[in-house]
Amino acid sequence: MAPQGIPAYIEGKTGYFASKEIQDVLLFLKVLDNPLQDIPLYGVMKSVFGGFTEEEVAVLRSVEEKDEPLYENLRRHAEEKYAGFLAKIDRYREYATYMTILELLQTLFEEHDYLAYVSALPAGEKRLANAEMLLTKAAAYEKNSYYGLFHFIRYVEQLEKYDVDYGEAVTLDENADVVRIMSIHKSKGLEFPVAIVAGLSKKFNMQDAASPIIMDMDLGLGVDYVNTESRVKNKTLRKNILATKMKLDNLAEELRVLYVAMTRAREKLILTACTEKTEEKVQPGEDSRAEAAGKGDGRLLSYAELTSATSFLQFLLPVFSNIKVVTMEDLGLCAIKEEVDRESRKRRLLTDRTADAEALQKLTERFSFVYPYENLQNLYTKTTVSELKMAALEEKEETAELFPEKEVVPYVPGFMREKEKISGTTRGSAMHRLMELVDFTRNYAGWQDVKAVMQDFLQEGRLSAEYEEAIRVDKILHFLQSPLAGRMRKAQERGKLFREQPFVYGVETKEGETVLIQGIVDAYFEEEDGIVLLDYKTDVVENGEELVKRYQTQIDYYEKALHNLTGKRMKERILYSFYLGCEVQL
Repeated sequence: MAPQGIPAYIEGKTGYFASKEIQDVLLFLKVLDNPLQDIPLYGVMKSVFGGFTEEEVAVLRSVEEKDEPLYENLRRHAEEKYAGFLAKIDRYREYATYMTILELLQTLFEEHDYLAYVSALPAGEKRLANAEMLLTKAAAYEKNSYYGLFHFIRYVEQLEKYDVDYGEAVTLDENADVVRIMSIHKSKGLEFPVAIVAGLSKKFNMQDAASPIIMDMDLGLGVDYVNTESRVKNKTLRKNILATKMKLDNLAEELRVLYVAMTRAREKLILTACTEKTEEKVQPGEDSRAEAAGKGDGRLLSYAELTSATSFLQFLLPVFSNIKVVTMEDLGLCAIKEEVDRESRKRRLLTDRTADAEALQKLTERFSFVYPYENLQNLYTKTTVSELKMAALEEKEETAELFPEKEVVPYVPGFMREKEKISGTTRGSAMHRLMELVDFTRNYAGWQDVKAVMQDFLQEGRLSAEYEEAIRVDKILHFLQSPLAGRMRKAQERGKLFREQPFVYGVETKEGETVLIQGIVDAYFEEEDGIVLLDYKTDVVENGEELVKRYQTQIDYYEKALHNLTGKRMKERILYSFYLGCEVQL
């Protein structure tokens, strides 16, 4: 999953010493203890501590004596990179004579930024925890009677030899946003929004029932009959009975395990299996089909079906009456087949010699018809200012999408929907809604006044709880105390403040057609010498010039609309940025 960018977590009790970040450090320590070991030295050269490539090591080995240690090859190579690496080894070997293991590891990590390096690798959080755990173990090691690099290396080798593994460090809690991989038994008692049960076609393990000697708590012992004189071996009746009981007990346990697996999902359950000849396996028998037709999905399995099952999949397939097998090849072939059939029917119609000549002529004319207004196929009869703004931006920045794709809306589990952060769109809509409702004639001395107004709107049902949570009160207060809000207050007192003003007007295109443009102006107000257009923006930008670049086209259309609506001169065009906390003149 890591190559696909999907965070996954497997809780294991082994794998600590085998992890790359620990192996690299242990190999370095082994080289410090004895640099004549070729395998550890090669590992260090290829690690972050050496920085050599396989090609560089191969060239070194090919030009030097192959029978002597790799360390001696390095000593006879005069290039700067090799000499610097040897100097590092010698320096750390000297450190090891007077430093503790903990101090040596800390020095190594600090000089190479090793903790930052492992954090940047895939599953970096776990790798970082493993490296930090090594420091902890080194500190604990120093407290016993052993000390020194040699004894520490032998201590680790003994742990590896006798499978005393610490297990990889645990870095997650039950709320971590990752895919958890675990056995069915491990998942018992847990629940997840989405659960994937994989490997349903894996065969049950029935080896115990085929053993030469079978033991049962209730029925005792069962063995094969063996005649040494005639050299004959066969199963006894007692053993067959015990084997049948053991098989049924195993199947009952597998059914309980399947029940546990299928009840882990709260919202969505996905079952997967790998099979051969799938079409044959999903075809139920005649009796099963008749029973399924009468009862539908969810019928009870017969005793024969239960006892003959060899995998979870065979428990599940008979339960479903209507199963359609569709492969990836089928999906691709369906699209190709439709296209071929269409062209084939058209060709047969046009080449049919037995058809009526007049009818054939009409068909030919219809098939050869060319739409005369093809140049207008991308022209909308009605559009919005926002769409025109995006088209203008794409034209300026040359970022138009050649092959637009439909937005894929993935399934979002409930726990993610509950924790979803407030989006920029929601925040922008909330701020606009409050600006539409707020009374500019009131005095807003502090944030408590703004919160009180919002609570009133919330109780009246004019402002939703989601919007109330998304509004930045400090940004609203800053605007309401600005000179621009003072001008709007005076306009509202005179009855000359207009908010959320819709408009529709026609524009003549170069093709000679009329396109209707619709939109909504956030606010405008009239003063003695003209109209002031105001548009609120919540975009996260660095400066006002970026806003002008984004919304120049939109404001131009707003100006034309207001001029057509009022017939008055446009005095000012203002963008107010809540993010920047200032007004931007256009």
